[in-house]
Amino acid sequence: MADLSQIENSVRSRAGEQCELCAGKESLGIYEVGPVVEPSEDRSILLCGVCLSQIEPAADLDANHWYCLQGSIWSEVAAVQVMSWRMLNRLSDEAWAQDLLDQAYLEEPVMNWAR
Repeated sequence: MADLSQIENSVRSRAGEQCELCAGKESLGIYEVGPVVEPSEDRSILLCGVCLSQIEPAADLDANHWYCLQGSIWSEVAAVQVMSWRMLNRLSDEAWAQDLLDQAYLEEPVMNWAR
């Protein structure tokens, strides 16, 4: 089993102690991008409190906050790409989000994970 504190330290280091979606620095926490069989750095991202509070499917979304996805969808970190793609799909009624989805390219394995 993976050492959770080591995973958290690695993800925090990778993220530079800021949210990997919006670059916020308040109330940071690790989020595991599912499906997760076993916790790992590759399937974990660092999120701020605002992103964490809106990331679950039943949560209300502040579309203005999620403009940040215009940068995060191009991340080199697959888990960040996956979460960005999923959030953009939840916001697909917004013209800017649909435009970004149309432009985004994810490698096939990453796209399969995102779906």
